[in-house]
Amino acid sequence: MASYVRVVLAIALLAAAASSTLATDFVVGDEQGWNVGLDYQAWAQGKEFHVGDRLVFRYPKGAHNVHQVDEAAFLQCAPPTTSVPLTSGYDAIELSQPGNNYYLCGIDHHCATGNLKLMVTVLPQVPAPPNFLPQVPDPPIIFPRLPVPPNNLPHVVPAPPDNFPQVPNPPYNWPHFSAAGYACFDYFAWIVAACGVLMMIPV
Repeated sequence: MASYVRVVLAIALLAAAASSTLATDFVVGDEQGWNVGLDYQAWAQGKEFHVGDRLVFRYPKGAHNVHQVDEAAFLQCAPPTTSVPLTSGYDAIELSQPGNNYYLCGIDHHCATGNLKLMVTVLPQVPAPPNFLPQVPDPPIIFPRLPVPPNNLPHVVPAPPDNFPQVPNPPYNWPHFSAAGYACFDYFAWIVAACGVLMMIPV
């Protein structure tokens, strides 16, 4: 059971790692960041940007800003008045649509004279890798074996029921003597005793 849990956890970790590698963060300008005097088209050359990736514009807060514009505004280096710039100094923009995306700085002449602008071509999202992991079957359910009772159990005689008839003991008839009988018995006893005494007297 423990090995089965470890396999499931390994599959979950691999899936999480695979999903996390699908998206990439690109720091615009790398170590130089978002600043005047750099060739950002040369920086973007050779890189593949996909839907789900992010562009990170890093610059000293207040020194620059970031406008996402259309192609006409990009060519004129003039963001529209309705455009709201990003000004945090660490602006992360997710690439949500394939095609060309345009960005520029709207402060003073940073775009026109400082070349502070960027165009990237966004490709469709990278498909997820195929599931090459084997399917792990569920562990079998093992029921415990119950012991078989032995055949040499003692034979138990059942107790008689409570309504078994009780047989009464026969009565014992003691002899009945009347008062006259007891008197005759006493008189006879005295005669026997007197005869015994007389036989003991020597002649």
